[in-house]
Formats: sequence, C-alpha cells, structure tokens
Amino acid sequence: TDSNGKFWYGKCKFYGNGEKYNPTSAYSMFLEASQEGIIGAKYYQALCLLNGIGADRDDKSAFEIFKSLYEENSYLPALHQMALCYYYGRGTEFNYNEAFQAFKKATESNYFLSELYYVSLLQGSERKAAGKQLREHFEKNASKDSEAQFEYGKYLKYINRNKAIKLIKL
Repeated sequence: TDSNGKFWYGKCKFYGNGEKYNPTSAYSMFLEASQEGIIGAKYYQALCLLNGIGADRDDKSAFEIFKSLYEENSYLPALHQMALCYYYGRGTEFNYNEAFQAFKKATESNYFLSELYYVSLLQGSERKAAGKQLREHFEKNASKDSEAQFEYGKYLKYINRNKAIKLIKL
C-alpha cells in the first residue's frame, strides 16, 4: 500500500531482480505510484511508454512526461531522456539544437550519461578539452555505475575498441 514500496517493487519486476520479470505488472505499479506523486515512478512509466515495455508504445506521452518531470522537478534523468527524444525525433520533432542544449544543461549538472552525448556533438578543440574532462568524470563514476561503464564503452567503440569491449563486458 506504500507508494514508494509500489515503485521499488515495480522496479524489481521491471528488471527481474528477486522477482520474475513482469513488465506489465511493473508498468501497472509505476502508474499507481506515479499517480501518488512518486517522481521515479513517473520516470519509469515514461520509459515503459517510450519503449513499449508492459504498455502500448506512446512516444508522445513519454516525451511529455519527461518534459514535465524536468520542468517541475529538475529531474536530470528526465532531462537526459528528453534530449534523446529531441535527438532521435521520438515523441517530438527532431531538433538538434534542443537536444544539444538539453545535453549541455545536464552535463553542467554533472549528469554523466548526457556528457557522453554532449562531448560527441562538439567539434574541434572544444571537443578535445571536453573529452579530457569526460575521461576524468568517467574515472570517478566507473567503479560504482555499471550504466556509466556500458555507455562509456559504447562511446569509446570507435576510439579504443579494446577498452570499449572490456567496459561493455563489465
């Protein structure tokens, strides 16, 4: 009956951690918890809608949820997802400038996943300097964040294939 409990139990079902993987049940729990004001549940509800996990795919609704989560709560993962929506034209029109600015804003707030995209969109000497800072941020995040390892590995796949494979395997 606890809103946070619904959210965390939904995550267990979403990832199959300690519970059988059940995306439909997870989505239902996220929806309930989000209606009760749990920000993380709203975020996961939007992820489900964006990717058709446990619910019918609805890119536009997902984008609107991400946008409101960031505007109302400054929730950085939602800003990152909103930037990806702009970048790939999911739920909104493709808009390179909006994507770039959103990745930049999340990077300025030390959101590592957005920093990967932001640096890849830069050019010339600005990219080189940002790439150095990115490597430093990765070193801080790598040991405790498997998503950071995976995403940085994808980023490195064209630069240092052996290191990229090692990180993705981790």
